[in-house]
Amino acid sequence: MVHDGRAIANLILDRFDSEKFLISNKKINKLIFLCHGFCLVRLGRPLIRNHFEAWTRGPVVRVVYDAFKDFEWQPIQGRAQFLDYGVGKFLNVDYSEIPNEVVDLVVRVSEHYASLSANQLEALTHEEGSPWSEVWNLPEEDRGMRNRIPDRLIQGYFSKRWGQRTSTH
Repeated sequence: MVHDGRAIANLILDRFDSEKFLISNKKINKLIFLCHGFCLVRLGRPLIRNHFEAWTRGPVVRVVYDAFKDFEWQPIQGRAQFLDYGVGKFLNVDYSEIPNEVVDLVVRVSEHYASLSANQLEALTHEEGSPWSEVWNLPEEDRGMRNRIPDRLIQGYFSKRWGQRTSTH
């Protein structure tokens, strides 16, 4: 089961004080990227259904960026929402259906990286050989739609850098 990137963003924001950890739009996107990579190698499946795109400042999930763009570089003070057409109002994207093993992984990864600044996380995702770097440095005609970063690149990089998949049984 894969999840909406906005649900993962809300999970992180509910667990970590955005003011204390200076969780901006840039930082939440990097945290989700790291969680997604670790989910690919530790649980053997993607975390989110959305695609990461290689933007100037690193990997971005467009719907997450759009949900928080009004906060610009400041700590996020709200939650990602969607328009529920049935009730005609905006509601927070829910994460209550996310399995405990996934929640635990997201919290552990976020605990490890939340103390880093957005710029430090950007530098981490910009390292030579990173999935962002691989896509960003392709000739424009080879980058694909919206500079998408394929999960195979993310999984390969995380496997090489942080270890192979572990059994979940």
